[in-house]
Amino acid sequence: PQVEIIDDFAFDYCSSLTSISFPKLKTVGDAFNNCTSLESVSMPQVVTTGRGFDNCTSLSSISLPNATFVGGFYKCTGLISLDLPKATEISGFNECTGLTSVSLPNAVDVTGFEDCTNLRELSLPKATHVSGFSNCTSLTSINLPEVTKFAARTFEGCTSLVSANLPKLTELMDRDFSGCANLSSISLTSADSLQFYISLIGEMSAKPFDLVPTESCTLTLNANKKNGGSATPNVEADGLTWWGVKWKEIKYVE
Repeated sequence: PQVEIIDDFAFDYCSSLTSISFPKLKTVGDAFNNCTSLESVSMPQVVTTGRGFDNCTSLSSISLPNATFVGGFYKCTGLISLDLPKATEISGFNECTGLTSVSLPNAVDVTGFEDCTNLRELSLPKATHVSGFSNCTSLTSINLPEVTKFAARTFEGCTSLVSANLPKLTELMDRDFSGCANLSSISLTSADSLQFYISLIGEMSAKPFDLVPTESCTLTLNANKKNGGSATPNVEADGLTWWGVKWKEIKYVE
């Protein structure tokens, strides 16, 4: 019960382990991977987890009330709820297909929820850097009020995504919304210029809105991106072309 650190591989592949309780534990390494019968985890004082619980397929909930850095729940297919009230950096929940809702009230840097195919609701009120939500095919809307930048392919393949509100976003990368075939409304209303970066030389021609039916999508921009405006990229003279693609409608906010 007095253990404060568990090192890498300590309990990996303990397939009959069903519960753990470490009331004084502060740090967990890659320690419980492939514990496929693990159902209950009590670590109330943990501050940091490494990639420690990958493929714990029987784990249905995780509560880490004091953790600030959380990672390592890849392919925990039974996971349906997260309670991480103090976590600021979060990663490594890829293929957690049981997750339907994610609310991370203090997270700043969030990555690694690819292929969470049943995720429908996402609340990240303080996040400034978000990546890794590709192929979340049940996600219908995103509202990320503080996000300033995406990594590449952030919402690629989110085929049910209808609306996106990103009022402070200023940096996009290749294929961020590629394949979001139902996107009908996107709001990018920052007063700052928007920048586009590439992740690989081979992605030189891959724009953020590739394979998005932009001619069926309404775009909302800050008014300073009108044709001839002070921030870039500007809307072209036709009033419907922006960032090299044509939109159904372009609206403006001051």
